Amino acid sequence: MSRQLGRYLTAGLGTVALYVGGVWFGTEILHLPVRPTNVVLYIAATALSFALNYKWVFASKTSAGRSLFLFLLLQAFGVLLNIIWVEAGLRLTHLYPWIIAATYFAIWPFLSFAVQKRYIFNR
Repeated sequence: MSRQLGRYLTAGLGTVALYVGGVWFGTEILHLPVRPTNVVLYIAATALSFALNYKWVFASKTSAGRSLFLFLLLQAFGVLLNIIWVEAGLRLTHLYPWIIAATYFAIWPFLSFAVQKRYIFNR
């Protein structure tokens, strides 16, 4: 399991690097519009994340269609949970917003890993 978690964290860091680096390159170097660049790269990073998790991290034998649907559902839940987490942090603490966001990303990957391992890719 520790090898699987290591692969998961490596894939996650890679997709975040693709997303953030791509947005930076697209907007700062190529001077592309921010919103479409963000959307395209977010979708690309999410697709790559699914592919890496499906094939490399979990080596899933489940239906790709079913797994993709559940993966996207989990991602949507993660976005909603992030909004709630940050809003609660802003209302209940005097922390900087980036610190609140960082605490979320210290917790979410491990919760997401557990859900993906048990319910999405290993059926």
